[in-house]
Amino acid sequence: TPASSRSETASVKPFWHATCSGVMPERFGWLAYAPASSSVLIMLVCPWCTETYSAEAPFVFERFTSAAAVLISTSQLKHLLGMKIPRAHFMETLYYALTHIGEANPATVGVGVGGVALLLGVKRINKAKCPKIPLPEQLLLLLVATVATYAFSLDAPPFSLPILGDVPSGLPAPRFPPIGQPGLVYSLLKPTLVVGTFCFILSVSLARTFAMKFEYKIDPNQELVALGLANVCGACFAAYPASGSLSRSALVASSCGAECTPMHGVFTMLLVMLKLLLLTPAFKPMPNAVLASIVFAAVKSLFDVRRVRTLWRVKRADAVVWLSAFFLTLLLGIQLGIGLSAFISLVGIVARSSRPNHALLGQLPGTRLYRDVRRFPQARLVPGVAVFRFDASLHFANKDFFRDNVVRAIEASTRLQRLRGADYAAAA
Repeated sequence: TPASSRSETASVKPFWHATCSGVMPERFGWLAYAPASSSVLIMLVCPWCTETYSAEAPFVFERFTSAAAVLISTSQLKHLLGMKIPRAHFMETLYYALTHIGEANPATVGVGVGGVALLLGVKRINKAKCPKIPLPEQLLLLLVATVATYAFSLDAPPFSLPILGDVPSGLPAPRFPPIGQPGLVYSLLKPTLVVGTFCFILSVSLARTFAMKFEYKIDPNQELVALGLANVCGACFAAYPASGSLSRSALVASSCGAECTPMHGVFTMLLVMLKLLLLTPAFKPMPNAVLASIVFAAVKSLFDVRRVRTLWRVKRADAVVWLSAFFLTLLLGIQLGIGLSAFISLVGIVARSSRPNHALLGQLPGTRLYRDVRRFPQARLVPGVAVFRFDASLHFANKDFFRDNVVRAIEASTRLQRLRGADYAAAA
């Protein structure tokens, strides 16, 4: 979860002691093995699935990325407005925020809006004045906001600005999961499949999306191995299951773009460890609104309106699918959005393959080329032969469509040959 969504109370417990949906703390920690074990299952049972999915991933992912950007922004409204909003779906969250807008903290709203304005303004300055050595706008905002909150006691009345609060320090002791307990393994089998599958889908889809944006290549199998190894190591520390993050990936992309290398993850890890061991008191006065404003500014790059406009001009059927996935993700959430987007894509593929393009071909005069007689009126049909082109593989879903159109092509070929024969006879 984003840092801005962590509790700001002083009584917060370390994350490795937390519970989630009734799962015991240690068992929830072992759930980090889910993506790793699922990776092994995927690679053993279906070694070609990573390549198959990676080919479809960008087309599935781009249809709900914009909706995910809206959902991420909505999840940060409670920090941007300084009010408690019950966790719910998009429409319920938005309705609650609008109907309880009077409960918003003016100081929090001012800091949040000012943070977004500062981030966008510094980003424009970087593009215009500092393209080679850009200013770190997120770091500057965090430093200014944290120092100002501490110096002027903005977390105290009358401003009462919500802050991050006490952050647990230290690292958990490593423990190897008790995989020899049959009951534990059986109880985690279902969440292993669910969590591992969605971690794989999110990570590979996100990697392919930014690979297309910044024009580089990835190896889906290598991504799967890395994801599994990361979760094997994380499980020894009772960590949350690791996966790709929309908000943080957008933040990294907006900060350094194509110039970012995998080494940024190493430096991030070192800085997080340094912060957990030594610097946690320095983060106590950090305003939650500033963290929310960073997420707001980062996910802006995920909202792609030009894509659906292009689809609407080029192929409206794909635009309808895009819009359907967008609104379904908004209404039902990211997890169901992924599943529905993949299902809609599969339905579209089956629909297109069941009624593919086809043509009756004729020979162009003086050449050995054959073209569609509907597009090339000068093409001549071969006497006694109907050359029929079917632009798809033949399978159970299109066999009847193929048979009917072959019969029509034969009838059309016979009719056209008769008409053209009569024309030739009249001309002679």
